[in-house]
Amino acid sequence: MALPRRRPSARLFGALAVIVCFAAVTSASAIAQNAPEYGARPSPIGGTPRSQLAFVHAIESGSSVADAVDVINHANTPATFDVYAVDLVPSANGGRAPAPRSAATTGPGAWVAVTEGSVVVEPFGTREVPFVIEVPVGTAPGNYIASLIVESTEAAGTGTIIARTRIALRIEV
Repeated sequence: MALPRRRPSARLFGALAVIVCFAAVTSASAIAQNAPEYGARPSPIGGTPRSQLAFVHAIESGSSVADAVDVINHANTPATFDVYAVDLVPSANGGRAPAPRSAATTGPGAWVAVTEGSVVVEPFGTREVPFVIEVPVGTAPGNYIASLIVESTEAAGTGTIIARTRIALRIEV
């Protein structure tokens, strides 16, 4: 007499789910351990912190304005960061996102000149990086948006997937 065939139990599926989740969390935390620890914010104006994490300026065609970003290193070792501006490009969800660094900057991102393109920030330190926004003569009035990027030069991950993280702060002119 043949024994009835048993279906896999819910316990087996539960155990497999726990193993898969543990493996995913373990690999994510291994990558995160190698990730840089840093932040960026608009520099305070006259010692007063800003109320938003964006650079907002009302300037006319042919005018310029100086500003600065604070790059903050939360690690216990010195870290190097690239600071640059990019245009916004259409994203897959219908919105706009900062362009990749390799993309040509021909819009408002090109109006931004960063004083120091690469900076070293001491352990647990902050470094102010100045930049100038210069609106070209003949630019029609309107709202123009770009992104100021602070990107770690350290890569996270190993093997075939290596990532560099970046923070994008909105520039509204």
